[in-house]
Amino acid sequence: MMRIYVGTYSGQIGLLELSEAGEITSQRSVASLEAPAFLGLHPNKHTLYALSETQPGRVTAYTLEPTTGELRFKNDQVLSGTYTCHLSVDPMGQMLFAASYGSGHVHLLPLAPDGALHPEAACIHHEGHGARPDRQEGPHAHCTIPHPQQPYLFVADLGVDRVFVYRIDRQKARIEPHDQVALPDGAGPRHIAIHPNGRFLYVINELNSTVTGFLFDPEKGLLTATHTQSTLPESPIGENYPSEVALSPDGRFLYGANRGHNSLSVFQVEEATGRLLPRGHISVEGDWPRHFAISPDGRWLVVANQKSNNVVFFLLDQETGMPQFLNRQVALSAPSCILFFSLENKGNVNAG
Repeated sequence: MMRIYVGTYSGQIGLLELSEAGEITSQRSVASLEAPAFLGLHPNKHTLYALSETQPGRVTAYTLEPTTGELRFKNDQVLSGTYTCHLSVDPMGQMLFAASYGSGHVHLLPLAPDGALHPEAACIHHEGHGARPDRQEGPHAHCTIPHPQQPYLFVADLGVDRVFVYRIDRQKARIEPHDQVALPDGAGPRHIAIHPNGRFLYVINELNSTVTGFLFDPEKGLLTATHTQSTLPESPIGENYPSEVALSPDGRFLYGANRGHNSLSVFQVEEATGRLLPRGHISVEGDWPRHFAISPDGRWLVVANQKSNNVVFFLLDQETGMPQFLNRQVALSAPSCILFFSLENKGNVNAG
């Protein structure tokens, strides 16, 4: 059995239970708080974090009961930024990172050994603006992704068309600017996915509907852009705003969600170079796919369609990587984030 926690804009954290055959055996609410739009899990698998996309932002920690899946309030902390939209947890379990879209801040909160939140210890404000005054009038930090093996944090800022690399100092609980890479004017970098090999990195760009591939040098901590692919078919489709990007657990395929076209873009990843080879598109069977996640075993892909109020299940073809719609979905008001929790290995996947 596998559990799926669902963050929403409607004030609830939902919990779905999925059988080995892919049947939804249970659906219920396990917590209520203001706009729990993004979720994360501590490496100890006993603490779940919910981020309220509010002004100011707030992070809430819950003790997760592994037997029942229930959540019990642990503590919370207010952030100095506004409309915080993304969080991630240090692979060592020592700190939590967050991005505030509204104010352009990057946050660091130390964590207690049991996963409880300490007050914000570091906050960096990005500066500048982009080419589009309607969306890039100032910085808009949109995600924070720590490297799985190296002490680096990657931050995509939609407002200034840059990906920032920070060096993580765990002893002093701070992050230090290390590198930054500019994307084309008006690209609007939103979310980041890191390949299991730790060398390939991908950024989905919200404002020009592309995915940019990078090579990362773990010794120097430097990023180099290598190529860009469109997330859309060749024919024009009107306005489109990509949201989430994620890799299959084996790193063979990459997926991107299109809000507007309401599809998933599928790419094959060239093993030697990391280059993306387009493989097609599939409908998300709903409206405005804000987020999706892939199960730890690589079998299931689940989409949160915000405007159509549905969570949709796909089976992933292990050979082609293409998602297969199972005509299986659940109704949930304004879903915004999918977090897998496997009972077998207590693992989690949240592509950020």
